[in-house]
Amino acid sequence: MDQKKRPIGVTLLSLIAFLVSPGLIALFILSTQSYFGPSKRSDLPDLHSEPGPFVIALTLLVFFHLGFLILAFLSCVAGRDLWLLRPRGRSLTLISMILWLLQSAVLFYAVPTESLRDRSFAGGVFLLCLFSIVYLFLPRVRASFETRPTSLS
Repeated sequence: MDQKKRPIGVTLLSLIAFLVSPGLIALFILSTQSYFGPSKRSDLPDLHSEPGPFVIALTLLVFFHLGFLILAFLSCVAGRDLWLLRPRGRSLTLISMILWLLQSAVLFYAVPTESLRDRSFAGGVFLLCLFSIVYLFLPRVRASFETRPTSLS
């Protein structure tokens, strides 16, 4: 049986993906509670006086919150596939890193300059994503994910 050696960077990316997954589930729970829990926000339009805007806002909130669960699932799958050196794991990681890269860039510029902690976090996520994308395109790392035909003998 041909065993491939997993590069240390792929191991770290896999572990990061596994750690991000429960964090996204926690964000889902906290965010959902802030809108639908006992101490809910009053940002939503009133159902009785504005039913149209209420339905639109509620639909957007549901999709927003479900996005956390979907990202958590994808992160877990990508982490497992990276660990097993499956090409799908590399592809999922590249796609998610590009999305997180864009989101962190927007967050970095959208956050007021007084909020150093939030800007530092966004900048850190941006750099992690950028380095991850470059790393996953290195020839040696790409070769780790190449599938080799298995013989049936």
